[in-house]
Amino acid sequence: NNKEEIDIIANDIRFIKTDPKINYKSKDSSITFWILTPYLMSFACFALPSLFGRYTQRRASSLDFRNNKSALRIALKNIKKETSDPYLQSSKVLYKYIKAKLYLKTDKLDPLALENILNGKVSEKLIKKTVLLAQICDAGRFSPESNQLKDNIKVETINLLKDLDRLL
Repeated sequence: NNKEEIDIIANDIRFIKTDPKINYKSKDSSITFWILTPYLMSFACFALPSLFGRYTQRRASSLDFRNNKSALRIALKNIKKETSDPYLQSSKVLYKYIKAKLYLKTDKLDPLALENILNGKVSEKLIKKTVLLAQICDAGRFSPESNQLKDNIKVETINLLKDLDRLL
């Protein structure tokens, strides 16, 4: 009878562990995740704006250099677009190319300004060719005989841009 009582008592007490190795870690790993999440979020709130600011500052400081490097490619892409006024398009492309290539801050260029800017940077022949093309483009937008050179102006602009790119 006594043996039976001891067996029953041993079966009833299930919380006593006889294993000498006790495991203190939780089997649920989400507890660790929930404990670390606020710390990771607060670190991100302080660190990420600084890193993002450095990245945008570095990218903004190299904007002029990137524009200079891709000036010819962008100009050639823009000149090939179809428009109703090729003279306006050619003059805009020429002025934007000069602005990007020479790190100018203004878009307000004209043939006289081009001559002053290019003086000493390229040959006199190329300066005259550039100024003449800019004058033709500016005059062609308003003159009635502008239809005669309409097809030729884009080709001349492309050739001039390539010549300028070799020397600048």
